[in-house]
Amino acid sequence: MKNIFWYFFRLRLMSLPEIIHQIKQGFIFQIYRLLPYTYQKWLNNMPDSLELFSFVSEKHSHLLPIRLKDIPQNFDLKNIDWHLAPDTGKIWPKRFSLSIPYRPGNIYGDARLVWEKARFQELANLAFLYYLKDNKLEEAGEIVNYICKIVSSWIDENPPLRGIHYISAMECGLRIIALCFILDILRKRLSSAFWKKVLKTIYFHAKWIEKRLSLFSSLGNHTIAECTGLLYASLLFPEFPEAKRWYKKALKILEKEAEHQILPDGGGIEQAFWYHKFVLDLYGLVIHLLKNKKQKIPEVFEKQWERGHKFLSFFYNKKEGIPDIGDRDDGFALSPYLKLAPKKESFKWEGIKTFFHSGYTVVSYQSPYLIKLIFDHGPLGMPPAYGHGHADALSILFNIEEDIFIDPGTYTYGGDQRWRKYFRSTSAHNTITVDGKDQAVQKGTFIWDKPYNCRFLNCIKLENGVILIAEHDGYKRLFSPVKHQRAIYINKNGILLILDQIKGKGKHQIELNWHINPKANVIKIEDKLFQINIGPIKGMLFLKGGKVFLVYGVENPKIQGWWSPRYNVRKPAPVLSVLTNMEDFHEFITFFSLNRIDFDSFKKLVKQVKDYLK
Repeated sequence: MKNIFWYFFRLRLMSLPEIIHQIKQGFIFQIYRLLPYTYQKWLNNMPDSLELFSFVSEKHSHLLPIRLKDIPQNFDLKNIDWHLAPDTGKIWPKRFSLSIPYRPGNIYGDARLVWEKARFQELANLAFLYYLKDNKLEEAGEIVNYICKIVSSWIDENPPLRGIHYISAMECGLRIIALCFILDILRKRLSSAFWKKVLKTIYFHAKWIEKRLSLFSSLGNHTIAECTGLLYASLLFPEFPEAKRWYKKALKILEKEAEHQILPDGGGIEQAFWYHKFVLDLYGLVIHLLKNKKQKIPEVFEKQWERGHKFLSFFYNKKEGIPDIGDRDDGFALSPYLKLAPKKESFKWEGIKTFFHSGYTVVSYQSPYLIKLIFDHGPLGMPPAYGHGHADALSILFNIEEDIFIDPGTYTYGGDQRWRKYFRSTSAHNTITVDGKDQAVQKGTFIWDKPYNCRFLNCIKLENGVILIAEHDGYKRLFSPVKHQRAIYINKNGILLILDQIKGKGKHQIELNWHINPKANVIKIEDKLFQINIGPIKGMLFLKGGKVFLVYGVENPKIQGWWSPRYNVRKPAPVLSVLTNMEDFHEFITFFSLNRIDFDSFKKLVKQVKDYLK
């Protein structure tokens, strides 16, 4: 029954042209399933002789040098079971790919986990290590043999359109990119048989991507990865019969999406910082390829690429890097060791910066401590599905030398859906929930309904700090609608005051959550007063507006107090939850200070902030 409702809602998001497109695709894929020779004969179109491929006959690299960070000099020579589900221990079926139930609720596991190694990015890292050491590693021959063995085993065990690894066209695109770099680096040591085997794989992958491009309401980072794979296949192997068509199609989509997915202020339309960096790295790979092949680079590529990296440079954290905002699956365009940014990322800037298109304000001070506050007053995500966004309107991240208020992360996509629902929910962010509901309505793993609107109202620069004010309407859908308005005061001495006002009609239960860094020691001093110790920081946190609970890693009566440092990993983390009932109006006050709290100064500051809310 759940699947029926999901398909019904998914259909509502589609335009008429997309519905027609999907019907045509469904018909074609049924033919492929029933008559496999219709796609198996694709390989007959590929030139047989390796001598016809200029990429094969070249003695020197097409793709390198490329900037690389330090790569660990160790590798694990293990065979891989390409169909074993790492999370459940079950074996994914090897039947026709599009007939395999892979969505959440299937009996096998999280497909994202089994896809990871089949991207060949770990093998690309080994090839990079081989390149950096200029073929002088003692293990050089062992590395090459291992890479060839593993790639060959995947090809042998995954014939065209059989098994889990052909479901996602994005996975095929990322596999093409990694294979191209591997071939390019190891070219002098590869046998003719290996070249032929891999060329057939790249050709079939490109053919399949063209059939399965993520378009219409499915546009997103998947589309960029698929088109990047097509560009690599077409430019490095122009002898493929369809190469010119692939090139034109991929370039056209990438040009259009550069201005669609990278906003005018440099932010990402998906409202997920990890995927924004992923998209920027893919564009970096495209620019690098076009330069090396002496092709004209569309002006929009470099403009948007640089704009996106400039945006991220305001958010980088001293220790954690990119902040955890929105979904994160820890996947890469090619390798974590590539240096694709136009310049070194820096967290050392001071000031106030508001990004109006993407909806963030960053406040940064450098003395006496490194202080950074990120205020999220942006949209839910990329319409119409808003798939990688979280319901985090008016949430903040706060850092003084170390993260204090954190975003708990993502944890899973295809695993237990209770956890997926929690980690993208409003209660998993540093903001307010009303009646236990999210600010928008979850309709599936990657679909939201009834998205909210945020408005950034004011930025008041004071002599001794700054006040930021914003509001959202995510709870206007309730029978008795309410509006949440948040005012934030912060200064360079580490004083943080947050004033939350909930206005509306009727009775509601409201909850304010503060997710604390799991490395912190949270000590209760009084009912509403807590000490937070982390590294050199010893801060006092005062919470007013309801009964305060310190929660740490619970699952009942509801999931609360968890943190996901990376995909498929979760750990307990402290949460301070302020709970109360309201009728028509309520106010929460949160106050953080590095020193003992002077309540007379605190009251004056609260009054000052309230005056700007009137």
